[in-house]
Amino acid sequence: MEIRKVQKSGYSSFVVSLPAEWVKAQGIGKNAPVSVGQNPDGSLTILAHAAPEKSEAPMVLRVSGKEKKSVLFRRMVAAYIAGCQGIDVLPAPGQFASALELVSEYTASTVSQEIVEETEHKISIKDVLNPAELPMGKVVQRMHSVCRKMVDAAVASLGSSKPSGLNMDILERDMDRLLWLAARKHHMFLRFPSLAAIEGISLSESHLLFLTARNMERTGDHALIVWKIGGASGKLHEIGKFAELQYSKASRALFEKDEALAQQVIEEVLSFKESGAGMKNSGLSAVQVSSFASLRRIAEYSAGMCENLIDYAASQGR
Repeated sequence: MEIRKVQKSGYSSFVVSLPAEWVKAQGIGKNAPVSVGQNPDGSLTILAHAAPEKSEAPMVLRVSGKEKKSVLFRRMVAAYIAGCQGIDVLPAPGQFASALELVSEYTASTVSQEIVEETEHKISIKDVLNPAELPMGKVVQRMHSVCRKMVDAAVASLGSSKPSGLNMDILERDMDRLLWLAARKHHMFLRFPSLAAIEGISLSESHLLFLTARNMERTGDHALIVWKIGGASGKLHEIGKFAELQYSKASRALFEKDEALAQQVIEEVLSFKESGAGMKNSGLSAVQVSSFASLRRIAEYSAGMCENLIDYAASQGR
């Protein structure tokens, strides 16, 4: 890190020179405006208002027919989460159909990824979304909306009748897509803090939202388990209503930054675990025990969301 001296200018101003290399790289000219923000640790962040766009080389993925499709798919998702702006899939002779099937599954499973070029030798995928058009907060709010539907439907299925007209598999896929988008945005904020500044979000808040997104995705997974295996009973429905309430309160505490409500959720879930841990052995069938375990996990993930909020508040000196 380079050390520069602070100079006094006039009666009340202090100035420090900017590195010439950085100024040129950012396209900053004389009298150009820059944004100066103070971070919680006392450091400053300086951002150019009109930084030139930087293009990154796309990730190259070769499809030879020897690799497992699942391995290639995970590599593409990893590149997406890391913030890669493009992927060039290069099929070996005779592998074009297999490569196109892989690409189609990838674009259907992610947000904003589209095929922009397709030949027998190369399939190019690009990110067509301006990150600022879908802020991190809205991504997590959308995840909450989907997760709430899944939890409500799962709990209702333990009652008198199973809700109709709801495709839980599609909702689960939406949760995965949104989680990967939240992870992608968080990783990009870490690499390029200026993107977080454009959205008006701090890195610590982005971290909170990313952790929340993971808890919501896992909550949705357990709601799907309950929906599929069932085991309806009055006792199980009552437990489900408790888990449903805790998730509702936890999400409200998160979006409203309500620490008192977060503490309440944590205490109620702890009390439930202490008093209800033996319920799985109290006249429940094997299927009902499985549903009970997933309902308990929904309550625990709700408490986890609240713990993340309290940790975040502490980091902000609240």
